[in-house]
Amino acid sequence: TVRACMIGLKAPQHYDKVFKDECIYTFDTPFSEGGLAVNLRTWQGVALDMIDLDLQRGSGKGGLYLLQKFRREEKQKPADEQQEPTKMAIGVEGGFMDDKWEIIKEYSLLAISAAGERTTLPYPSQDLPMLVSDVCEAIEKHQGVQSQEAVSQWEEEVKESKYYKELVQLPAMKKISPSPKDWKCEKSGDTQNLWLNLSDGYIGGGRKHWDGSGGSNGALEHFEEEKAKGNFFPLVVKLGTITPDGADVYSYAPDEDNLVKDPLLAQHLEHWGIDVMKMEKTDKTLAE
Repeated sequence: TVRACMIGLKAPQHYDKVFKDECIYTFDTPFSEGGLAVNLRTWQGVALDMIDLDLQRGSGKGGLYLLQKFRREEKQKPADEQQEPTKMAIGVEGGFMDDKWEIIKEYSLLAISAAGERTTLPYPSQDLPMLVSDVCEAIEKHQGVQSQEAVSQWEEEVKESKYYKELVQLPAMKKISPSPKDWKCEKSGDTQNLWLNLSDGYIGGGRKHWDGSGGSNGALEHFEEEKAKGNFFPLVVKLGTITPDGADVYSYAPDEDNLVKDPLLAQHLEHWGIDVMKMEKTDKTLAE
C-alpha cells in the first residue's frame, strides 16, 4: 500500500506552505481526540473523519498521511519545590512557572489503499521507504503555515536600513565559505548564532544575553572596536538564514539598532563570494 501511494511525493522546503496545525475543513488540531493527519502529497492537515473527503478531492486512489497526536502533561515538580509563588515574576525562584506543561508528540504513518483499507504503521521506522521517511521528517520539522504567516507579518514591519546604499565594503581579501561547517566566530570559536559583517567580512557571535546565554557578542564587539578606529561597519547578516528570499540583517548603528532590510543584500554577499541562489536555510531567524 505504501509504495503504491508514493507517486508524486516530495519533501516540502522551508518556504513551502505546510498546513500541519489545523484541519483545512474543521478546527481539529493535533491535540484533538483523533489527532491531525497531514497528507504527504498536498501537505494539508485533515481530521480523521475528513480523510475520505480529502481523498475524493485528490486522485481517489488511496494516500499516505503523517498522523500527529499531541497531548499536554503537567510537569512534575521536585518534592522540595514550593507550591505557591511568592514573587510577581516568571521563571525565577519563588516566581510563577513559565513551562508548566510538557507537550508529548506521537507520530505514525496512515496508509490508505485504493479500496479504502486503512493501515497504521510506526514512524519513524527503518522499514519505510526512504522517500516516505524524508517527506514525513520534513513535515514534522517544518514550522507550519501558521508560524510562517506570523513571521511574515512581523517581517513586514522591518524597515530598510538608511545605510545600505552607501555601505562601505573593503576589498575582499578572503571569500566566505557557503558551508556551515566552515563558519566560526573569529573571537571565541563558537559555531552557532553567527553574523557576517557585510563591510569587512568578519564573522562574530550574536549578542550575549543578560543571563549569560546567547552568543559570544563577537559581532557587536567587533563593530564597536572598528567604530573606535573611525570605521563605520553597521550591517551584519545572520549566517544560516541566507536564502534566495533574503536573510536576517541587523544594523548596529545607534540610530537603528534593530533588524533591517538590505535591498542590496545579494550584491553585498556576492562581494564575499556568497551566491544567495545557492544558499539554503540552516538556522532559525530571529522572528522564529
